[in-house]
Amino acid sequence: MTDLRFREGIAAAIRGLRAERRWTQRELCRQTDLSPAYLSELESGRKDASADVLQRFAMAFGHSMDEFMWVVLLAMMTGEVPNVARRDAARNLLQHSLAADPRTRAEIEEFIRFQQWKKSGKSKGSSAEPKTTRTDEDPETREPGLTEPDFTED
Repeated sequence: MTDLRFREGIAAAIRGLRAERRWTQRELCRQTDLSPAYLSELESGRKDASADVLQRFAMAFGHSMDEFMWVVLLAMMTGEVPNVARRDAARNLLQHSLAADPRTRAEIEEFIRFQQWKKSGKSKGSSAEPKTTRTDEDPETREPGLTEPDFTED
């Protein structure tokens, strides 16, 4: 993970959480005891934030540091801050994925790739669904092989 991506994730998280609450920069400055110029630099991704400053943001937004960093991670991955319900759903999906058996984990990963493919716009203008190619059954276990999605259009 590059410093730039981390800075951009922090910037997106701050902007997104501030917008969720309909706070102005001035209000967030008041909540965090930061200067408007410094907040502007953070929100634009031009400055790094110390752990102390990140903690101030977490507290201002009513989150633990863990929850705030989860929002930063989601912002880094998606480029936006999902709403509360989607953040919770993503956290639950991650927890289930980590606890799942390899086959279930592969199905979750395939679903995520499918959602990314849909969001990328490659599915627009076409009714074609991504094809899924199943490998041969494992003769020892008689379990179907893992699937490898093929997101190309016909």
